[in-house]
Amino acid sequence: MVAFAGGTGVVVGKNTIVTNKHIAKSDDIFKIRVSAHHSSKGKGGGNYDVKDIVEYPGKEDLAIVHVHETSTEGLNFNKNVSYAKFADGAKSKDRISVIGYPKGAQTKYKMFESTGTINHINGTFMEFDAYAQPGNSGSPVLNSKNELVGILYAGSGKDESEKNFGVYFTPKLKEFIQNNIEK
Repeated sequence: MVAFAGGTGVVVGKNTIVTNKHIAKSDDIFKIRVSAHHSSKGKGGGNYDVKDIVEYPGKEDLAIVHVHETSTEGLNFNKNVSYAKFADGAKSKDRISVIGYPKGAQTKYKMFESTGTINHINGTFMEFDAYAQPGNSGSPVLNSKNELVGILYAGSGKDESEKNFGVYFTPKLKEFIQNNIEK
């Protein structure tokens, strides 16, 4: 996973991150902080310049961000991240986790996880009860096998009982993502 100034993203392939359109349009998108293996090396995974952004042409809040392979510190992006595996599908009442970097700079880019259950899926829309905070936009929504079901795009945000919303990865959305992974 990676942390943007105002959100989170999930790595899906070579130099390729999935996040929300509203995160990719941020003024601070030109630098992202990759938070990979903090404890194993005692430092972060580097800061990478954005190469380009590909927005999903539909209404879904989904964008692909490509980064340059080498960080400003000389680190290799693909050696400092893991690629998420896509789930075959999901349904109501499935257990999920939302993992991301809420309030990035305020929390020193510490990763937080919340768990919950999918309440409802309708097309590419997903509602769930896992708690989300500002900065969790773009966070992966993972099933119990740690496979990617979708990404968070909005939360009602007042307390843990509130509803939160994600983009559910239908076969069509997965195809869009796969077709935009850097070769």
